[in-house]
Amino acid sequence: MGLLLAASLYTYTASRLLPVLLILFVGYLAAVHRPHLRRHWRGIGLAFLVMTVLVAPLGVAIQRGRSTRALEGIGADARVTELAKPLRALRDGDPSQLLASVVKTLGMFHASGDPEWLYNIPGRPIFGVLGGILLWLGVGLSLYRWREPRFFFLIVWLGMGLTPAFISTPPASLGHTIVAQPVAYLMPAVALVGIGRWVEGHTSTRVSRGRATRGARRAAIGLVLIAFVCSNAARDLWDYFVVWPRRGMVRLLYRADQRKIAEYLNEQVGYTDIAVGSGLMGPWDRIALTVDLERPDVAPRLFHPERALVWKQGANPMPVFLPGWPEPSDAIEDSLAGGRRISEHVSVHTPRKSLTSSFETEEVTFANGLTLLAARPLQQGREQETVSIITAWRVSEPLELPPMPVVAQPPPPKTYAGPRLAVFAHLLGKQGETLDVDDGLWVDPLTLRPGDRFLQIHRFSVTSEGASVPSALVVGLYDPKTGERWQTVGEDGGAGAHRVTIPLGDPQ
Repeated sequence: MGLLLAASLYTYTASRLLPVLLILFVGYLAAVHRPHLRRHWRGIGLAFLVMTVLVAPLGVAIQRGRSTRALEGIGADARVTELAKPLRALRDGDPSQLLASVVKTLGMFHASGDPEWLYNIPGRPIFGVLGGILLWLGVGLSLYRWREPRFFFLIVWLGMGLTPAFISTPPASLGHTIVAQPVAYLMPAVALVGIGRWVEGHTSTRVSRGRATRGARRAAIGLVLIAFVCSNAARDLWDYFVVWPRRGMVRLLYRADQRKIAEYLNEQVGYTDIAVGSGLMGPWDRIALTVDLERPDVAPRLFHPERALVWKQGANPMPVFLPGWPEPSDAIEDSLAGGRRISEHVSVHTPRKSLTSSFETEEVTFANGLTLLAARPLQQGREQETVSIITAWRVSEPLELPPMPVVAQPPPPKTYAGPRLAVFAHLLGKQGETLDVDDGLWVDPLTLRPGDRFLQIHRFSVTSEGASVPSALVVGLYDPKTGERWQTVGEDGGAGAHRVTIPLGDPQ
């Protein structure tokens, strides 16, 4: 047992509760079943000793790295700090988050499940109606018979296994409650045995004890068990093995589309410069491609296909790979000449030969190496009260960027994990007033190379009043962490303004 405990502690953070579970059980035996503890204390003590010896190196490593690596967003302690929002709220005097998390987690078996796509369809309870009834019936029977060590152990096991989901976000997480997974399936078994005993007790008044009574008991348990298994199978098998893996968000979380792209590129020696659509467009997609890509000569540029597109001018167009999710916006799709599927969910496209022919704004270069080529209205929906404006850029020189370390997502408290380069875009009205702001950079600047071009779509909300008709766009570059802006480069090579004002014509 000590060996299994140590292996669990090395495997997942939530398993840190297992020693606490055993300590509570030992305390229970000391208070309620002391003779039982006298018979088994040597084995229990040996298990704790083996666990302590094997886990000691892990404890030392955690202690040594706690002050630095946790602050960098690396390691188990950083992850715990990152997720423990209900506990932080409780510490600040607000118990509502913790209470809501407890209610949500307790309902994961019968009402609403894990809200994330990572392990199953969001909001899907672990059991159907029958399974939920059996689980809570098993919990009730275990509470009723708590004086028996096995039932007390099950109750404490379930409670301790659910505790990480009580005190962290999101509630009802299948990953955070992994310690409770075995006992969650044992509780329906407890209920089935209890049903069998109830049937045996009621049939014994009419039928003599013996074979007929045992047969009735087994038949009752068997019928309920078959109904339980069949109802779960009918509800879950197709959705879990077919529907869930095909969803775009699931493929994004497990980087399945990036793997398909890497496998394709490993066979297509001719491709070197490529553009890859990315839902997260950050370090983790870069790492996923690097892990599976066996060709160091391939240079992928990452962009978010709903808002941006990367391409390179020249005789040989840079191929654009689009994953199943997110789908490209209409404007991005119109910028691609066509494509073919390389798998069920991934397609490769060719950019149109001239993407900037309709842009007529003079070029403006910023000090960090980016050049603004143009900006023009793309779509203005009066009824929807929206304005979409495309800006086009060129990487004129190797980009000067602040350091961007890899940080866990979501990041630990007080740890910045956002971009260090963004475009600020302010839509102005006729009187020079700011109608709306849409800041952002929907390409990964760390993947861009000199000569690359990219366009991105800025979306603004405006009112339908005449005074709010857009007349100009103010554009610039800044560091979202510090707020510092990059200046433009003047005609004499000196520092220019921090912003560029572009008059807007009628949308096309």
